[in-house]
Amino acid sequence: MTLPMNRPHVPQSGTEATASQLPGRNWVYLLATVGKRAAALYLTVWIATPLLEMVPLLGGLYGALLKWLVPSFAALVLGLSKAHQPAATGSGDSTYNFALAALLAIMSLVCATEWTRRSPMPVSARITLWWRDLLRLGLAFTLLVYGMAKVVPSQFPALDPSSLLLPLGDFTPMGLLWAFMGQSPLYQMFGGWCEVIPGVLLLFRRTGIAGAILAVPVLVNVVALNLFSMSRSSCTRFTT
Repeated sequence: MTLPMNRPHVPQSGTEATASQLPGRNWVYLLATVGKRAAALYLTVWIATPLLEMVPLLGGLYGALLKWLVPSFAALVLGLSKAHQPAATGSGDSTYNFALAALLAIMSLVCATEWTRRSPMPVSARITLWWRDLLRLGLAFTLLVYGMAKVVPSQFPALDPSSLLLPLGDFTPMGLLWAFMGQSPLYQMFGGWCEVIPGVLLLFRRTGIAGAILAVPVLVNVVALNLFSMSRSSCTRFTT
């Protein structure tokens, strides 16, 4: 019986593996791992944030920490001096929310980089499956909540008399977008069903991939509406 010679050592556990032990120092693999872990961490924290805020004591402490941390980060790193948490307006398109997203993205990238440096090998299949279920159900919950608020038109109310008498140039960018959606209930319902259908598919593992694929164009459209409606041209006042 002959023993195999010159066979490279393959680590048997994640704690035993380091980046230098990976075959050929595969940087493409490492970068892909960092990216996937950063995205998973970011989405996990983003989904868990509203759940934590509902816990009486923990939610208060977490909210107080964000109220101090986000404006400080925005001022020191982003150079934004007005990133304080706004009053509840039904919109997440504020300087505070964008600063919070940037803070979570940077923290997720740093944590994923350190995680991969210490353990570049893939996590176990069971943990990966649980993680996917958490992200899948979190996305499904978000799509169903916002989708049903449009299917039963309530997110964008119809224009009241004061809004109808307001000059078009006096609308805020968000107000102009919401006025359009509120004045078009059928389009609002159509957008709601476009969110509800992938949300229902995401509830089940067998249809989760189909739901995720259908959710991509829907979410891209939502992001485009939120970002592009904030352009300076939409704030221009009309003069006569």
